[in-house]
Amino acid sequence: MKRSAFLILLAAAGPLASCSEPAGPEPVVAVTFVSASLTLPSGAQQTVSAITEGKGGKLLEGRRITWSSADSTVARVDSTGKVTARFITTPANRETTITATSGAQSGTFNVVVEPSIAASVDLGTDALSLAHGAVQPLTATIRDAANNVLTGRVIEFSSRDTTIALVSTNGIISTGAFLGVSSRDTRIVASVGLVRDSVVVTVAPTTVASVIVTPTNPFLKVARTRRLRATPLSPAGIVIPGATVSWFTSDANIATVSSSGLVSGIALGDASIAAVAGGLTGNAAITVNQCGNAPVGDYPIEVRFTAGTPSVAVAQAFSCAAARMMAVIRDPLSPVLYTNLNAGACATGVTLDETVTGLLIFATVEPIDGPGKILGSAGPCYLRADGNLPNVGRMRFDVADLENMITNGTLGVVIMHEMLHVIGVGTIWSNKGLLNGVGSNPRFLGPLARVACIDDHLGIAFCSEGVHVEDCIGITGCGAGTINAHWRESSFDTELMTGYIDGAASPFSRMTIQSLADLGYGVDPLQSDDYALTPPPWVMLRTAPGDVIKMPAPMMPIGRVDRWGRVTPIPR
Repeated sequence: MKRSAFLILLAAAGPLASCSEPAGPEPVVAVTFVSASLTLPSGAQQTVSAITEGKGGKLLEGRRITWSSADSTVARVDSTGKVTARFITTPANRETTITATSGAQSGTFNVVVEPSIAASVDLGTDALSLAHGAVQPLTATIRDAANNVLTGRVIEFSSRDTTIALVSTNGIISTGAFLGVSSRDTRIVASVGLVRDSVVVTVAPTTVASVIVTPTNPFLKVARTRRLRATPLSPAGIVIPGATVSWFTSDANIATVSSSGLVSGIALGDASIAAVAGGLTGNAAITVNQCGNAPVGDYPIEVRFTAGTPSVAVAQAFSCAAARMMAVIRDPLSPVLYTNLNAGACATGVTLDETVTGLLIFATVEPIDGPGKILGSAGPCYLRADGNLPNVGRMRFDVADLENMITNGTLGVVIMHEMLHVIGVGTIWSNKGLLNGVGSNPRFLGPLARVACIDDHLGIAFCSEGVHVEDCIGITGCGAGTINAHWRESSFDTELMTGYIDGAASPFSRMTIQSLADLGYGVDPLQSDDYALTPPPWVMLRTAPGDVIKMPAPMMPIGRVDRWGRVTPIPR
């Protein structure tokens, strides 16, 4: 009886005596950071705090966090969250991911480590003694403050005196050439940022082994000049700057030469010009002829007079201009077969029934309006369909103006100027897509003319975007006949293809010849005249030209012609 009562009591009391399980810690649902990324210099340290959150973004404190780095060669992290950046010896930033884990949740942030900064540069030696003509590579070792060797860094090399030794961008020394009895030295410097090292390079003097005279076979007109250049070379073929050169002529009755190599044509004939340096001689064979032209190439130019009878002087000027052009333009162009084509739009009363292999120019010398007014006009008529280069052109002049030019000596350069318009200078630039900036700052975009402009004339600051074309700013009376079709007067002054002829010596520059190459002609740049800009054009004032001849407006092409002589008009 008593036992049963006890069991009943336990059964009754059981539910009252039971207790619930104790509640566990609130689970972490997210691990976050104040910032998603961290950038550290090489070798730097920074402690990062991870934030553990519960439901609803509740901050959970005191939770255990474990840390890891995806790439410990970039940055490592210890158990407290302190990140240590490794020393990055390569030149680019490197990155890794740091992970913080609490419970079942993890969070990450990105660590960017910047390259280690160069603290020293070591060329391995303080001095080098090199023979003339030697080539010596330098090896630069770059280290950071922790003595780590750095790789892939840009090293800037320079020489204090490039006449003694040059150094390339990749640290290769090449010796210069100089005459004398004593060795000379210079300092080669290697710089990385603000740190540098240097080596003193001592070079022995050299001797003249040969003298090269350029051009080797120049052509010259009577009463005109041509500058020759002598280049003394060392046994290693290195130019010796500053070497004394003496000049001699074999026949002063044909050509004389100054102490600076300026040759003057005296009479028709041949002479040898010698340049002597260091006891050795270089020679140039000069020919003084009627037009100052070299032998012609494979590009024929025919001038055909259609009205009026030119004087002997005028006919000779046309002949010489054509000879100069044929010596400059060497390569043939495609022939065009014309069959009974009425070419009256080009030249009055002309019918073309022939094959034109090069350039046919119809020339008219006739009274127009007397001296000093309308000089005439010139330009291409028909462009070849293949290549857009002129096949037929026209030149028209007032006979009175030409007679005045005979008197003042400008006839030859004026005819050359106008013939170059027929060939394409200023008249087909737009057809060839080589004229830019019309209406603001016009430039000729041909790359070969631009290089000649840089090397020979204005330099990179002025020619980098192309050759300056006339904009007529600041020139009284400069208008449609001059703008966008000539080189800029304020930049190129006396050059043949500015819009104003300064006199009989207006030079036919290498820049103009190379502009013909940009148009598509095969040319010989060595047939250029001497041309230098004095004073430098960047200090020239924009003023109206004084005692000069304003050239007439060039005529633009009227049609394109295929190989069978069929003409398609060019819209104006």
